[in-house]
Amino acid sequence: MDKDLIQNLGFPINNCSALGNYTAFNSPLMEACDDKFTNMEYKFLFFLSKKSSDIIKKKEEASNTLAYKLFFKEPYNFNEKREHYKQTKKIKFILDDEVDNFIKTNIIYYDTENDKMPERDILYRKINDIYYVNEETYTEKITEHYFHIYSNLFSKLGLKEIYLLTKNDMSIDSSFGGGISAPIVDLSMDAEFKNKISKSKNQRMSFANNNKFHNEIKKYSSLTTDKEKNDYIYNLLPVNKNGFHSMYSRSLNINLVKQRIENCNLSSLYEKITFESSSTAKVKASIQKMLNGLNIGFNVSMSNSNEKNETFVLYFEFYDYKEEEKKEEKKEEKNKDKIEEKNEEKNEEKNKEKKDVKPNLPVSFIETKRIHWNYGPWPINCTEIESITCYESNLYEKTMEKLRENPKRNVLEIISNPFSYTLKVWRIKDDEVPDVVACNGSRFMRWDNNNIEKFDIAIDNLKKMGYL
Repeated sequence: MDKDLIQNLGFPINNCSALGNYTAFNSPLMEACDDKFTNMEYKFLFFLSKKSSDIIKKKEEASNTLAYKLFFKEPYNFNEKREHYKQTKKIKFILDDEVDNFIKTNIIYYDTENDKMPERDILYRKINDIYYVNEETYTEKITEHYFHIYSNLFSKLGLKEIYLLTKNDMSIDSSFGGGISAPIVDLSMDAEFKNKISKSKNQRMSFANNNKFHNEIKKYSSLTTDKEKNDYIYNLLPVNKNGFHSMYSRSLNINLVKQRIENCNLSSLYEKITFESSSTAKVKASIQKMLNGLNIGFNVSMSNSNEKNETFVLYFEFYDYKEEEKKEEKKEEKNKDKIEEKNEEKNEEKNKEKKDVKPNLPVSFIETKRIHWNYGPWPINCTEIESITCYESNLYEKTMEKLRENPKRNVLEIISNPFSYTLKVWRIKDDEVPDVVACNGSRFMRWDNNNIEKFDIAIDNLKKMGYL
């Protein structure tokens, strides 16, 4: 499958790049981000149940009898046989009493992204070092795996649509495409989700423009070292429920992702993935031969003994980066204009206040009586402007300074502390009449008696309460 196929299916190949044509078993790893997971050399894993393991042990015991040796000459040695299959077929057999130790020393997921417990008497096949699936569902699982990786990752980098294309018919599981963490606009699949896919049919998923991919690409461009860039891509990958990316990083073609980011004006990319077909009759037949007569319930289908390669292509279309850049520039201009407008409004308010204030206006403040040590008057219907700490030595100076700033509207509340004062500046609101109430805490008030406005009611109430 190549550009001719893409073109025959009606997809544009202009301004399109491909970095595929690698096998699933040789997918590049992200060296800088790789963690302490297993590096598994086996293509297949086979976990024997307790019943099957017991049958093998009994077979070995029986093969050491004289009667067995007379008929078969050599005793049945399971360890020798499985070592032979390890070397020739890359199959790992694990007896029931070996399973716990294998699971502890090898972090592997089976069939799903969260399941670390394999089933017994089932042939598992490798997708990557830490992900094995039931051989019977291998084709569906590997397709779903790569679809899940790239749809999640590229959705953060401006993915518009993703297409799954294959030359050979392929049955897709009903849960295909699930778990994608980007807004999905349209999912073009047949109602049963079970139809065959061929070069005349394809599976398509469309994504809404999240308007953030432009920033993601900019962030990447600001990085300098390869490790920083690989780490950044690594964190774009989906995670399982334990928060690990590794199950997906082991399958990722990182160069394809870098193509998208570093050549962001490309409108499309495609990835070609080739693997041996799910028909592994020869492998199954070999296992059955090894376990001949043990009756462990291992199912072997000889319907197709020819091994062949399967290929599928993931074709990606992206939103226009230049267009997004223009939108971003316009947005920045609008934000800049808004900030300038706000600054102008603030300046106008300050100028207005300055006009209302007469800098040379003589200030003669009046102070309320300090008749109670645990409570005093507090201004209301005013806005608190600032709060500063003063001492006996500079309280008078600060009082004059703050009243001169706006003698018509400023009212000072002074709270007595053990070794200092807290001076609060209150501003009388334009549309409200100021007043006072008694409040807990040792406090008193000061204001410019010559210039204060709208303070008559507050003064009357202060007199009634005994503060004036």
